[in-house]
Amino acid sequence: IYTLSLHDALPILVIISADGRYVMQGEMIDLQTQINVTETFRASERVKTLAALDPKTMISVLPNAPAYHITVFTDVDCPYCRLMQQNILEYTQRGIAIHYLAYPRSGPNSSAALRMAQVWCTSDRLSALLLAQTDQPLPNSRGDCSKIIREQYAIAQKLGISSTPSIILEDGTLIPGFVAPANLETILNKITKIGRASCRERV
Repeated sequence: IYTLSLHDALPILVIISADGRYVMQGEMIDLQTQINVTETFRASERVKTLAALDPKTMISVLPNAPAYHITVFTDVDCPYCRLMQQNILEYTQRGIAIHYLAYPRSGPNSSAALRMAQVWCTSDRLSALLLAQTDQPLPNSRGDCSKIIREQYAIAQKLGISSTPSIILEDGTLIPGFVAPANLETILNKITKIGRASCRERV
C-alpha cells in the first residue's frame, strides 16, 4: 500500500500490484474491525496539517475550561456559518473551543474573501466576524490579511473541504455542515470515550 500526493492535495491511499501494473483507488475497509482505513488515513493527515498552522492566524473562541477543541472552516456569506456564530455562547458553555479558519467558497479573490481579509486584520477578529456575518459595516483594518485568507483557502482545498461550515475534530474527523451545540457535544463525548478505550487496549 502506497500513499500518493497529487498537486499538494490530501494524499490518496492506493493499492498497487507487486508488478506495478495495476492501481486501485477507493475506500479500504478492515472487515475485522469495520474501520474505514482510508478515512483513518485522511483524518491523520488533517491532524498533521492543522497542527502545523500558526494559532495566531485563527479566530479562536475559548471557554473558561475547554473540554474539546474543534477547527471550523467558515465563510461570511454562509447562512449556516451565521447560525453557528449565533450559537457561539452555547458551544462555549458546553466546553467546546472553536478555532475558525477562512474558507470563502466563492474563491480567494471574491468579495467575501476581501471582507474576510478585513475581519482577520482587525484588533477584535471575533467581533468583526460577527459583524461581517450579519452584513454590518466593518471597522478599519490594520493592514492587508489577504495572504492569510489565500493560505487558509488553499489548506481547505488540500483537506478536501467543499462546504461551510466544515468541522474538524481533534482526531481529524471531518463533519461537513452545521451541528447544533448539544448534538456536537454528544459526538465529541462519544469520540473521546472511543479514544480512551483504544488507548487502554494498546496498553
